[in-house]
Amino acid sequence: MIEHIKNYIGFLSKTLNFSVTIHSVDKALTNVIYDMPQFNIHSDSYCLYIKSHPEMWNKCIRNQSKIYERLNENGCSMFYGSCYAGVGEYIYPVSHKKEIYGFISVGRYRGNKEKMLHTAEKYLTGATETEKIYLSALNGDVPDFEFVRTVTAPLAAMLLLSREEKPAENYSETENTVYRALSYVHRNFCTDINLEKTALFAGCSVRTLSAIFRKAAGMSVCSYIEKLRMEKAEKLIKETNVSVTETAFLCGYSDPNYFSCRFSRYFGISPSIARKTRCNGSEKAKVKP
Repeated sequence: MIEHIKNYIGFLSKTLNFSVTIHSVDKALTNVIYDMPQFNIHSDSYCLYIKSHPEMWNKCIRNQSKIYERLNENGCSMFYGSCYAGVGEYIYPVSHKKEIYGFISVGRYRGNKEKMLHTAEKYLTGATETEKIYLSALNGDVPDFEFVRTVTAPLAAMLLLSREEKPAENYSETENTVYRALSYVHRNFCTDINLEKTALFAGCSVRTLSAIFRKAAGMSVCSYIEKLRMEKAEKLIKETNVSVTETAFLCGYSDPNYFSCRFSRYFGISPSIARKTRCNGSEKAKVKP
């Protein structure tokens, strides 16, 4: 069923241009998400830029609590709203008989410009650059409410079935430890995170985490952190005008020169050349044959 879920999310993403994430307050559903942690975090360049400020992560967590409160208040019905940073999204509950196990977020829309400007002026470097990323990374066309409800319902049904097929007790302590580590890494990879801090959060020794994480993820914790950082850096370089120096800081690197070296080794091209390539490609695209 997990592969069916991944394929359906892929369909929503590629065919309908939906950005889909899954969130849970239920241990059994959490264990379903364990198999696809990439769908548990908003990874568009605007959200990554916003959450580069430590306080923004906390706001995101508090925002999820507010979503559950609203779902309970309106009888587990889907709704559309904007988060504190102005991102619009549809919220579809994963529930059965009014019991909420989690929710599906469909979005990354320009929901509330005033909220975006307030967040930029209070927490970030200013409104100008933030607005550029907001406009380039988020979709301005919000799809029809009933259409979103119709195409999201099958995903919710599959998640409920997976929850029944894979109850919480089916996962070993080792697997739950890896999931705790993955959750921590995905939330903190753009900070001064390291192996020791991750092991502390996961509740095991550095040696134990190193062994079980490599077996589960196919790479070390540090390599996984770098993978997430490089993916974020690539988005910022290709989709925004944030400087290379600021990109380094936003991706968890305190030394821009070291960041450039790691970027070059990872992608085989320097950040500055990657940006020039993007700009040249954009100019060529504008030229009519």
